[in-house]
Amino acid sequence: MRWPAVQALAKDWKDDSNTLPILKRCLQDESDLVRKHALAGLVEHIVWKDSPEIVEIIFHLAGSDPCEVEKNRNWDWNESPRFIALKAMIAHYPIHPKTLELLAYRAANDPNERLQQWAQEQLKIQNVKLKMKNMNNG
Repeated sequence: MRWPAVQALAKDWKDDSNTLPILKRCLQDESDLVRKHALAGLVEHIVWKDSPEIVEIIFHLAGSDPCEVEKNRNWDWNESPRFIALKAMIAHYPIHPKTLELLAYRAANDPNERLQQWAQEQLKIQNVKLKMKNMNNG
């Protein structure tokens, strides 16, 4: 049960300079719960979220985190590291080119049907926002 320690570390020691490297290592962990709490700590911390390295980590997890919610029977689909990463991308990096690319990928290919449907809805919303922005600029 390492995930409670990761959750506490991300919440209570987020300003400690040693926390970021530990959380980054936890994102490589085999445990879905450890990755989930490490990622949640990274995306919630305002200082780290704009780091190019953290942006790349979030995009990587959104595209390839192996979490299978179906195997974690006590989980809701929206607790997976992939969902947390996708949600962070939309919230923090809505105009980044990879955001729409990864939403489209998850909308077509996510093994979890509910996450796939959510990604499809978000993709439509993001496309409408882009069209409105282009109309206002043109």
